[in-house]
Amino acid sequence: MSTAPSLGVLYTGGTIGMQPRAGTLAPSAALADSLHATLRALHGETLQWQIATLAPPIDSADATPATWHAMADAILALADAGCDGVLVLHGTDTLAHSAAAMAFLLQGLPIPVVFTGSMLPANDPDSDAWPNLRGAIAALREPGAAGVRLHFAGRTLSAVRCSKRRSDGFDAFAERAPGPPTDRVAAPWPLRQRWQPQRVALLTLHPGFAPELLDALPQAGIAGCVLACYGSGTAPTGDAAFMAALARAQRAGVLLLAVSQCPKGRVRMDSYEASRRLRDAGVIDGGGMTAEAALGKLHALLAAGLDDVACEHWLRQDLCGEM
Repeated sequence: MSTAPSLGVLYTGGTIGMQPRAGTLAPSAALADSLHATLRALHGETLQWQIATLAPPIDSADATPATWHAMADAILALADAGCDGVLVLHGTDTLAHSAAAMAFLLQGLPIPVVFTGSMLPANDPDSDAWPNLRGAIAALREPGAAGVRLHFAGRTLSAVRCSKRRSDGFDAFAERAPGPPTDRVAAPWPLRQRWQPQRVALLTLHPGFAPELLDALPQAGIAGCVLACYGSGTAPTGDAAFMAALARAQRAGVLLLAVSQCPKGRVRMDSYEASRRLRDAGVIDGGGMTAEAALGKLHALLAAGLDDVACEHWLRQDLCGEM
């Protein structure tokens, strides 16, 4: 007699498991206590379940790179325990960030990982939690589905191409359209890498951007920064103070990576003089990466202990479809 497939569940918190508290919604461990019964109700005895909980469950607004590493360790532990796939229940605010980070930190994991959550708590009668759970479990069971993905509102999306686009509807996530196909390469670290977490940052350019923000990066111990640029990668490179601050940050060892603020399109640093100056100043072209994927990739490369030259090389390579 064949054994039912074993799936792992990592409950991290988020709206899906929140409970009312003082007129607001707050993280709760209660959902984890009822997950076995819930999953049996959805799938009967056709699946076996192993459940892990991030302790304590959090509002995903509180997620940090340390949270990413705790999640990666928990997913690896479920894989080691024989799980054929792992479902991650996560808050929507930083779901795209965590899913993208896992895509890099878990490069080479031979089983699928699918993130989901909900816009309304699971105990709300109108909650989207149940269709999202069912869809995510179905995505986990697809043949040949190794890698990290995100399932929400009936769609299974790439973990490294998504962003949260709305806060007032169930279809909260959008996937950036793929660009021209690229040759993917294996990550330059083993699956069970000994990570050395580094601080990374994301700065969004805007009219009147204060160059002093760039000077603050090395002072805050930031090792790498994603610059969310205009359009196809332009920045206020006609501002001498901005360019001087950019140079100071780089001399202090901060890696700078450019992505576009636009939900469609990509950075093209030969298109305008303003973007070419950015390239000539040593800012790395992030191509079509989302800000979430760029942040996760930059963190992984730095945490792997690679030097600046190696980081720059791998930032230009497509590891899991992020480019």
